Amino acid sequence: MKKAKPILIMAAVAALLSAAVYFFVFNLLALADQSKLPQSFRVKNTADAKVKNELSFSFAGDVMLGRNVGHYFQKNNFKDLFANFDAGAFQGKDIFWFNLEGPISNLEIKQNPKDKSLVFNFSRQAIEALKYLKITTAGLANNHTANQGAAGLEKTKNILKQAGIDANGDPNKIDGSGVTHYSQGDLVVSLIAVNALYDAKGAEQIIKQEKSQHNFVIVLPHWGNEYQTTHSAGQEKLARSWIGAGADLIIGGHPHVVQDAQVINGKLVFYSLGNFIFDQMFSAETQQGLILSGIISAGKLKITLTPIISKNMKPEIMRGADRLKIIDRICGSLGDYCIDDKIEISLK
Repeated sequence: MKKAKPILIMAAVAALLSAAVYFFVFNLLALADQSKLPQSFRVKNTADAKVKNELSFSFAGDVMLGRNVGHYFQKNNFKDLFANFDAGAFQGKDIFWFNLEGPISNLEIKQNPKDKSLVFNFSRQAIEALKYLKITTAGLANNHTANQGAAGLEKTKNILKQAGIDANGDPNKIDGSGVTHYSQGDLVVSLIAVNALYDAKGAEQIIKQEKSQHNFVIVLPHWGNEYQTTHSAGQEKLARSWIGAGADLIIGGHPHVVQDAQVINGKLVFYSLGNFIFDQMFSAETQQGLILSGIISAGKLKITLTPIISKNMKPEIMRGADRLKIIDRICGSLGDYCIDDKIEISLK
């Protein structure tokens, strides 16, 4: 019996050493790379939940931060401009886009309230307004972002980039470099901004290229006749050609008033969202705008219409009878797709 004691002691020591080694190796591997551990050993990660194939969005109209708007509001980084506007209703979306109707300088530009010039140059404080709104994307394909030449346009793009805002499109050309993409799960959305006042040639080919990748294609044209609340034959002709090329949704700007909408081959066309921020106080229509918010999913497009009004250039959400007039203008030709301020359309 005495000879058995050393054997028992050695067995116990060996068992302890084996357990210690296993514990050490297990924790070392767990810290180094959980993905290489057997599944039963992995720490559960709530971030591994299935990603939804959908994207949320808000689209607003034309934004001009010079002339009177700059003169009265840039001194405190445009904070007073949004005193009556509930920006939170449109923030936090995967895409928050509007048409930036001019270049941004890295200097403070003195804005003359009596100046009726159509050559814009926004002060450096303008970027603070965009950051306050928390937009994701600024549309540049219009007839004013090149007002300070190629150098001013490039400066604007750099200022946007530094602020973490995507520059979408170009005023002087349309090619693949101007397309902005957003994705969630298997869903990819392509934003194609087109300055159709300059040249719409090439848009169809870009649309076809994006659609060949099975993306959801949104075309954002600068087009149409100013101050006309119904779309022109030229706008509709372009819309039909773009939808034929694969566009899934068209949202326009430039007329500075809210225009009507249309369904073409099962696709929605909003011809103009009107002004979001502008100093055109000479008519009721130029002080009205529309924001589209909703969700793009694999099978459906859902949109909520939010009419807005500017009072002394300060935007706010529209109420009452005027709100209903804007909604009726949009829904009048959409039939059963539109119920109150909601639009729902199945994606083919």
